[in-house]
Amino acid sequence: TYSSPYEKCFYMKGYTARSNQGIEIDNSERNVSAYENAIDTIVGGDNDDTGYYFIFDENNEPQLVSIEDEPITFTLEGSGTEADPYLIHNPKEWNEATTKAQQTGIHFKLANDIDFSGKEFYKMGSISNTFKGVLDGNNKTLRGIELKGGVYQGVVGYTADTAIIKDLNVEASSVSKATYSGMIVGYNSGLIKHIYEKDINITGTNYIGGTVGYNYRETAKVQTIEAENIEVEGNDYVGGIIGRNDYGVVREIKFDTKVTGNNYVGGVIGSTNSNVLITNGVGKTEVIGNTNDVGGISGYGRISNFIIESGSSNKYGMISNTYSSPYEKCFYMKGYTA
Repeated sequence: TYSSPYEKCFYMKGYTARSNQGIEIDNSERNVSAYENAIDTIVGGDNDDTGYYFIFDENNEPQLVSIEDEPITFTLEGSGTEADPYLIHNPKEWNEATTKAQQTGIHFKLANDIDFSGKEFYKMGSISNTFKGVLDGNNKTLRGIELKGGVYQGVVGYTADTAIIKDLNVEASSVSKATYSGMIVGYNSGLIKHIYEKDINITGTNYIGGTVGYNYRETAKVQTIEAENIEVEGNDYVGGIIGRNDYGVVREIKFDTKVTGNNYVGGVIGSTNSNVLITNGVGKTEVIGNTNDVGGISGYGRISNFIIESGSSNKYGMISNTYSSPYEKCFYMKGYTA
């Protein structure tokens, strides 16, 4: 790019390189969601009015198609209001829902459990098409989701402060080789509540968490989360629930996590800024990190009213690195090594 400017050009398979976010992508990561941050995909539709967008075909191969030949359809039942939300029954309807992800105040509701095993998953919202509506999980379950490579990955990639994600279950799913990513939301500025996660695996570089990668702004709230058998592995700002929290509210967390990283590594949160109090949680965790900012609950930040039932930390804190991270009313109960 120093001498040859280009825009919206990408390799799709058979090529290995490293992106400017430090993510290596090869032919095993042909994931349209990974490219959505910069090109037009079915997520949000043809935003730049070129007449083309990217999708996966029936063989899960990425394809560039024209609006004229394959117009984006929307057939969901409902009107998108709170009283009459758009209902999502299957993967096809989920994909259709993503085309309206950027519309303010729109309401979606899961009508039943949906299995994405063997199918490509389109995230709801991205940095290019910020999710501004409401996703009501209706206590139904999404399973079999695989997201590979890129930035801002999750069931919802990127949320505005008006977004709400609630009453959602996600099981047997993964995010790999990503940054600013979590299983539920990659970058969150909205409200996430009443979430259940089970058998989740997250790998990447920086700002990654079992639920949220980066929780940012005072409007960002993550509360009433139950996370069972969550494994997260990365480099910096790595947490069992949240990679990094800045100014957001985090409370009422039940966790069973295993977290591995380098700097700012925590069983619940990798790091949170010092003027925010993370409160009310119970669970068990195993944490491995390489610096002082490693803890059973948080690598860095203020925490209160947490109980660790069992687990281990290879560094300085059963709760947190207390030298730089004040905490109160936090306890480990048994079987914890640090």
